[in-house]
Amino acid sequence: MEKNATGALRKRHRHSLRMAVQMIFLSLALLVSISFVTTAKNVFVITDGDETIIVKTLSSDTDDAIVEAGISLNEDDTYSYEFTGDSFNVNINRIKTVTVEHLEKTYVIETYSNTVEAVLADLEIKYDHDDVINYGLADVIFDGMLITVTDIQVSYETFETVLDFETIATDNDEIYEGNSRVITEGVPGLRITAQKTTYMNGALHGTETIYDAVLSEPVTEVIENGTKSKALKSTEINTSYTGTDSSSVIANEGNSILLDNGETLNYSYSVNMTATAYTTELQENKITASGAVAAVGIVAVDRRVIPLGTKLYIVAADGSWVYGYAIAGDTGVLGYSVDLFFDYHSTCVNFGVSKAIVYVLE
Repeated sequence: MEKNATGALRKRHRHSLRMAVQMIFLSLALLVSISFVTTAKNVFVITDGDETIIVKTLSSDTDDAIVEAGISLNEDDTYSYEFTGDSFNVNINRIKTVTVEHLEKTYVIETYSNTVEAVLADLEIKYDHDDVINYGLADVIFDGMLITVTDIQVSYETFETVLDFETIATDNDEIYEGNSRVITEGVPGLRITAQKTTYMNGALHGTETIYDAVLSEPVTEVIENGTKSKALKSTEINTSYTGTDSSSVIANEGNSILLDNGETLNYSYSVNMTATAYTTELQENKITASGAVAAVGIVAVDRRVIPLGTKLYIVAADGSWVYGYAIAGDTGVLGYSVDLFFDYHSTCVNFGVSKAIVYVLE
């Protein structure tokens, strides 16, 4: 009996010990559960302008999280939030005063918009890639911000310029005087110029040449002028016009000269020339280039300067002598020279070389 009682006692003791261990494990599990519940925190990601603050709090109230973040809200400020499963994303919407200048208008607005692009959209301000905005479209708005939108207008123009051709004239002694022929036809050239003109807010800002090219070069015109003259018959030279009847020039006004005999001569122009003398006294051939017989009053000239047959009145540049009436009837000199005919060789020697004024009479 004692043996059985002792066994039963041992069984009861083991049962009590098992119950105690189970109670201890339950208590520990409860404590861990309570600890986990009391230490779990809510995560708030709060964005205030360009600043982001992360708050971990036991509270699930957004207002509490904003206070814990040290953020103060003004009367007109608002916020919005959404729960993503891991955190509460909170966006602070602060009212901001923003000034926008566009063209000749100034806008002052209070806005909750967060970016420059959104503010311009709110004001329905149109712009394109040429326009200049002093901030990036994605820049965050701040209180007191000044946004300027500069309107840029660009125009393009193309101009055509005709390039004149040059003319080169040469003498040809196989062509009669007064006639000419074209060797090479002159052709104008063409130049193309493109300009870019920029206007800022309606005012001219600048002009830039963006293209300038000669599409075709001008072609130089080449002509030949005749220098050949027909030999004039003696009857074609009015020899009665020539002679030694001459008077000094005492007045020159406009295109008229007054001679000391009271006669007035009208002239087209005058030429300063070098005067020399020649004669046919000892020569058999007394026929001049004009076909007339050499005589006093017929002078030799360069027909490129003074054409044959031109009526002249010739005096010394210093007034020391007067040759008088003459006609261009002979050649043999070059340039601005005149060779005066005299009957005798001795007269030519005495005359020598002198400066003369040659009046080309009308």
